Amino acid sequence: FLMANAAYRRLVGGRDILGKPVAEALPEVVDQGFVELLDRVRSSGKTYLGERAELMLRSEGPGELSRRFLTFAYQPIMDKGEVTAIFVQGHDVTEEVAAAEAQKLLINELNHRVKNTLAIVQGLAAQSFRKMDGAQEAMSAFHARLHALAAAHSLLTDRNWEAAQLADTVRAAVEATVGLDVDRFSIAGPDLTLSPQTGVSLAMIVHELCTNAIKYGALSSPGGRVSIAWRAETSGAHAAVHLEWREEGGPPVVVPTRRGFGTRLIERGLSAEGRNSVALDFHPDGVRCVFVMRIEGDER
Repeated sequence: FLMANAAYRRLVGGRDILGKPVAEALPEVVDQGFVELLDRVRSSGKTYLGERAELMLRSEGPGELSRRFLTFAYQPIMDKGEVTAIFVQGHDVTEEVAAAEAQKLLINELNHRVKNTLAIVQGLAAQSFRKMDGAQEAMSAFHARLHALAAAHSLLTDRNWEAAQLADTVRAAVEATVGLDVDRFSIAGPDLTLSPQTGVSLAMIVHELCTNAIKYGALSSPGGRVSIAWRAETSGAHAAVHLEWREEGGPPVVVPTRRGFGTRLIERGLSAEGRNSVALDFHPDGVRCVFVMRIEGDER
């Protein structure tokens, strides 16, 4: 060690390291591969970058090792084509890693409770519908909606409940409902992200549209197809996503005489969030549905 600033000295417990080889000044890092890394940088002349590297370091009392995480760089200092020294720079990210691990634990617990709650709701519904005459169709629809909700939550789980990709949300909702008939869909649009709440709402609406297409619309005919396309329009710090669902090749569309729960969910599922709107059109050639979703600049 030729020099060390105050932060590095605190990291190693205030030890006297100047003028000593690394193996002598910090003997605990030898078997952890860090001296070998320094030798590799010296022989290759190439910088090494470490991201959240774990090591056991004596940073407090004598003999006491603590688990630390560092993001650092070993940068060779060149003189006439040869490495004369290695500059070490970085920072301690132990608290950052601990916070991320705690967040992951909380998210896993949340996901576990959500799945348990959905299972309980499914069980209660099965018991409630069991003795009701003619309730099989309603029960099947209820189970399908729960499945779509669970799929949307699973997608968010994979992203630690951060913003979800619009394309992933749409495709997951379609695949969960239509299975192999996903080949009859055209899904296209730029890479955009949605807030978790908007992602769940959109997934539920796409499920309802798929279900209706299977029962009454384009997917009830062999040649029917569905197109889902979206575009983004930006204005300042905000963006509006215009997404259109369009069916074709199905039987002639008949405007329903009443609005069932599924239709109300389609029309109000996103508008309940205040900034979004949904327009459902029972066009004779095929159902069309246009969504306008407002997203913040950091969600793009």
